[in-house]
Amino acid sequence: MLMKNRLFRMALGLISSLSIIPFASCYTPQNQDIPPNLPVPPVFQSIHSIESLVFGMPEIFQSSYSCISHTATGAAFTLDAKLPSTPNTMTIYRIVPPAVNYTYATRLAKQLGFTSEPTQTSLVGNLKSFDFVENMRSLSIMSDGSVEYIDNNIKELPAVSLSDSESINFARDWLEAISLHPKNILRFVTYPVSIVGSQIIVGSTVPSRGYQLGVGVDLILGVDGYELAGMGASVWVGGDGRVFRASIKILELAPYTTAKIKKPKDAVSLFQTYLKNPAYFLHESPECLVDYVWGNMTASDITIKYFCMVSLDNTQPIYAQPIYVLEGGGSSPFYGRVDGLAR
Repeated sequence: MLMKNRLFRMALGLISSLSIIPFASCYTPQNQDIPPNLPVPPVFQSIHSIESLVFGMPEIFQSSYSCISHTATGAAFTLDAKLPSTPNTMTIYRIVPPAVNYTYATRLAKQLGFTSEPTQTSLVGNLKSFDFVENMRSLSIMSDGSVEYIDNNIKELPAVSLSDSESINFARDWLEAISLHPKNILRFVTYPVSIVGSQIIVGSTVPSRGYQLGVGVDLILGVDGYELAGMGASVWVGGDGRVFRASIKILELAPYTTAKIKKPKDAVSLFQTYLKNPAYFLHESPECLVDYVWGNMTASDITIKYFCMVSLDNTQPIYAQPIYVLEGGGSSPFYGRVDGLAR
C-alpha cells in the first residue's frame, strides 16, 4: 500500500500548466494580544534531515521543501521583478496537528466506509501511520495529521463531463463529509487527470493515446492573506463525482508571537550570497533554500508566503513562519526561499 502511495505522489509531480480559480473568502485569525519577540527556531531547521519524508510528498507540498543536496557551482543571478511591499512585523503561528490515535484514525476511516482494523506502520523518525486497505481502496492517516486516500476502482469511472466548478464543489463536499474542509482557502487550482495504459498522467491536456479519468482540484490555503507553503489538499474527482484519490494536510494554526520582517532587498542580497557560495545551502539550518544552482538564474517574481515547518519528531513544536519566495528561470526554472524574519 505504501508503494501505491509513492506512485500516486510521483504522479502528482507531473502537474504542469494549470487552471486557477480564485475563492474570495480567506480565513484571517483574530490576533489579539499576541506577545512579541518570543523565541522562534530557524525556519529551515534541520531541513536536510527530512529528505526521505519530502521525497514521498505530493507536488502540492513537495516543492516547498525541495533543496539541493550536494555542493553545486555558482550561478549568475539577475533580478527582474518588483520588490514586494512588506509589513514591519508579521505573526508567527504554531502548527497544531490533531491527536492522531486509534480512535481518531478509525473514526475518519469509518466516514470513508472502511470497516477493517488498521495496520500501524513506522515511517521515518518517530512518525507513524494508521493504514487501512479494503476493496481496492487504501487510507493512510499519519501521526503528523496528513491523510492519503486512494480508490483503485478506476475502471468503473465514466467519461469526464464535469466542469471545473462542478469538480470543485464535489471536492469540497467530500472534504466537508469527512470533517476536513478548511476555512482558509485562498484559491483552487484544477487540471485534468488522465490515464495512458496503466500510467496516470496529470497536466494541462489529455494525452492523445489516453483518456481523462477525472479533474484534479488543489486547495491552496492561506493565513492573513498569504499563501501557506506546505499545507493544503489535492483531491481527484472522477466523472461521476466520486473522489478517487486525495492527499490532505490541513492543520490548525494558533497565533504564537509577532516578529520583525527582513527587508526585501536584504532577502535578495542574502540569496545572492548563497548562490555565490552554494555550500551554504547545505548547512544544517540554512537561511535560504533552492532546488538547483546552475547557469543563469533570473528571478521574475518575489512574494511572501508562510512556510510550514516539518519535523521527524512530531513531539516538538513547529511553526508557520514568513519567507520570501523567488521564482524564475534562465538555464532552468528555479524555486528559491529565504528566511523572512529579521533575526
